[in-house]
Amino acid sequence: MKNIVFFSFLVLVAFQQLFAYNLKSPNGNLILKFTLAGNGIPTYALSLGDKQVIENSRLGFELAKVGFLFIFGIAGIIGTVISSRTVDKHRSGTLVIPMLIMPVCVGLLTVTSSHFGALVILGTFWGASMTAISMAFQTLLLDTARDAADVATSMFSGIFNIGIGGGAFIGSRVSAEFGFATVPYVACALIGVCVLACAAIWLKRGSAILPTR
Repeated sequence: MKNIVFFSFLVLVAFQQLFAYNLKSPNGNLILKFTLAGNGIPTYALSLGDKQVIENSRLGFELAKVGFLFIFGIAGIIGTVISSRTVDKHRSGTLVIPMLIMPVCVGLLTVTSSHFGALVILGTFWGASMTAISMAFQTLLLDTARDAADVATSMFSGIFNIGIGGGAFIGSRVSAEFGFATVPYVACALIGVCVLACAAIWLKRGSAILPTR
């Protein structure tokens, strides 16, 4: 009987280890740990060296989060429609006004994270403004570089990807050093600098779009 109990204990331990997996960065400092809790819920944790960056958290989407992402995507379609209708007549406004909305939305992200109703409003303006900015950039790009649209589009995509990579790098460093809650405020500051630069050009030249030679 004792042998059966001992064998059963070994089987349970081995079975539990089948659902635990660690991913390490090449230098071994960054460790992402996936485990399956006793109640069958998958969890993950992230550590940087001896510092715990993300505590043990559930892996998956809650209905509220999925709803927020859905609203964000629908708002993007709305932003595309609005931008396409205004970019020809109001170029500077179509570019600068959504850029002004963006830092407000990102800055309020942490404050409104516990209120789904506020997140719905935030996600609507955030998704619409972000897509409107991208739409305005692409429209202005194609209008400016009509004779070399393929080359201009490729360069735009490359610069856009550099921005994504740079944002991910900055966000990861800020999150590791100061916590994830600080990331939206740093993003808000970066976007704010861009808004101020565009607004200054708009006020000085009468247009936020620099002329081409």
